Amino acid sequence: MKRRDAISLVPLSAAGMLGLSIPDASAVEDSKPLSLRYFDRVKEMLEHIRSTESDNLLEAAYHIAGTYKKGGKCYSLWDLGHSTMEDIFENRPGNPDIFTSGYPADKAQNGDLLLANVFGQPFEDPRARGVFVIGGPAPWCGETPDAHLLSDFHQKLRIRPYSDLWIDTHISTLGAIMWLPGAKYPMGAVSGVLGMTTFWMMIADAVRILAADDVYVNVMGDEPDLDDKARYTSLNEPLGERYFDEMISQINRIEAELGSVEKIADTAVSTILSGGKVYIYSRLWETLAVESNTRRGGLTMFKSVFTKGPEWGLTKNFKGTDKDFVIMGIYQPDDEADLAFLDTLRKLKIRTASIGPATRNGVFADGKNVPSRADVHLGLMCDTYGIFAVPGVKRKVCPTSGVLVNQMFYAVCMRMAELIIERTGNTPYIYPNAAIEGPPYAEFGRIHNAGQRRGY
Repeated sequence: MKRRDAISLVPLSAAGMLGLSIPDASAVEDSKPLSLRYFDRVKEMLEHIRSTESDNLLEAAYHIAGTYKKGGKCYSLWDLGHSTMEDIFENRPGNPDIFTSGYPADKAQNGDLLLANVFGQPFEDPRARGVFVIGGPAPWCGETPDAHLLSDFHQKLRIRPYSDLWIDTHISTLGAIMWLPGAKYPMGAVSGVLGMTTFWMMIADAVRILAADDVYVNVMGDEPDLDDKARYTSLNEPLGERYFDEMISQINRIEAELGSVEKIADTAVSTILSGGKVYIYSRLWETLAVESNTRRGGLTMFKSVFTKGPEWGLTKNFKGTDKDFVIMGIYQPDDEADLAFLDTLRKLKIRTASIGPATRNGVFADGKNVPSRADVHLGLMCDTYGIFAVPGVKRKVCPTSGVLVNQMFYAVCMRMAELIIERTGNTPYIYPNAAIEGPPYAEFGRIHNAGQRRGY
């Protein structure tokens, strides 16, 4: 079956059965690569957020800064992808010490703040404890336009009734946006890119507002302290908008590296079709390893491996062979744990690609580094550290690499899906939102098992 022959298959009827809008046929026929169409949709969603939520994001930054200044705790349950820690992981370069991941309701106190849109149990009103709540929608919870599609349990996971301020990301209940020919569910999750971008927009202005009041946050990572030669931002200019503009610019620059996207996707698909396995590695489970694993809108063909996280996926248990392929998600070019695992892969003669920043402060890493030693690297448009030097703050804040790793990974996934359809005539299995009531919820496990059996 050829690609054009497959266009008339399941997606239109599947969307109709779920009570969702039918995708525009012209979009399916578009000659643009699927990855670029995905980016177009992502940028449209981001622009929609900017046009409707800029004032709310800036107001949120003032509340965050005010809480921090007064000594209150700022808690985050904000959707940053497949984990609320995906871009604020331990010792994250460019991340200031403002937010604590998670929300221990029994420890929250008057004067604290909660940023939340995804959680696993119904809330008692945090405001009863004096907690200021900034809320938003997430596909897992009951705030999206088609929340009636969710299970009864997930419909009850609501934060808006308790929110003092609302940030609408306009995300759908399905949580993914690209329909493949013959697919039952859409591909290409967007909660990561939407959540990370809005999060860092708020952080950028919170750090600026605090610095204007002579309160200087500590910033994680190993960046050397800034000196008087740094290009400092103005304390009178909102930074959230600047972060947004830089983010869009860097996403646009992924197109310049589509050759690397092609190489990674081609190797991955050839590996799968020849009976090998494709592993997605990141040092921490909460980063690219978790984004690739049983993800709503994601492909079923990946295996996760990491140096820190659940026992089952640790690098010490890795059983790869020279028939396999490993895609490494990195967040700095010369992390010792990443290099140690890459040495293991080299000894096993396993082909390797890396996705992530190749530079520190715009300078390519000296000595041993992952991008120069991998078979192919994707990510020349982003850097290890944050992008804003705020007066009085010792390190730059607000990195872009988390968003870019996320988007580059999905560019690879989109091209992999196209290649599988071209080479086999089959559409790869795609995970549904497991929170949806009815067929998607019931068959999540079936889809997983079917994808594992077939390989894709």
